[in-house]
Amino acid sequence: METSQKIDHKLVYIILAVTIILFLTPAGYAENLREKFIVAIDIGHTKNCGGALSAHGLDEYYYNQKVAFLLLPELIKSGFKKSFIINEDGSDISLMGRTMEAKNRKADLLISIHHDSVLPCYLSKWNYQGESLYYCDLYKGFCILVSDDNVTSKNNILFARLLGAELLNRGFSPTLHHAEPIKGANRKLIDPEKGIYEFNKLAILRTATMPALLLECGIIKNRGEEKSINSDYRNRLVNAIVAAIGQYHEKPRP
Repeated sequence: METSQKIDHKLVYIILAVTIILFLTPAGYAENLREKFIVAIDIGHTKNCGGALSAHGLDEYYYNQKVAFLLLPELIKSGFKKSFIINEDGSDISLMGRTMEAKNRKADLLISIHHDSVLPCYLSKWNYQGESLYYCDLYKGFCILVSDDNVTSKNNILFARLLGAELLNRGFSPTLHHAEPIKGANRKLIDPEKGIYEFNKLAILRTATMPALLLECGIIKNRGEEKSINSDYRNRLVNAIVAAIGQYHEKPRP
């Protein structure tokens, strides 16, 4: 009986020692901190309001959902285990409802996933599988939208710069067509190299109470880019997002 108790005590000490060692090592400590850091992934638009229609006739929501559902397990795998998708089932939800859900679930960071379009003046018609659709092959690439007019503005831009750099490192290029000096565009470019635009009026960015950005993953009105998005493009994109979030989490913040 006494021997058994000694063995039990030894086991307890061993387990305690291993736990302490894991926690105190840089990897173990970083992993523990990541578990406490919560990322909210917003799927742009809904099933009933699908956003832009692609050159091949698919709703933007379809593409947004694909990225979000690939991103979440990758974030969890990388240690951000409490991350979640806002409005996972695609039901109708207001923009304020999205930021409220992020706040209520104590998100530390919000990323809204979208796919881009172009102004009507750039569109041409083509026939695809018997359907008349609009396309524009002039522009392609990602862009990042942030608000620099709220309490998290410095961190919004910090995260945007990290994400832009990671996208560039993986071979993506930004689109600058939103900055063209015409009606409906003319957005302010904060960082042309990384495709970062100021968009203070965008509700999901304006009402976020945590650092937030909106990522336009690519232009689905571009026929070639839309096809690329369905290849390894999406995996590279998700890897860039995960890497940027990891860097943001580790950096000292303003």
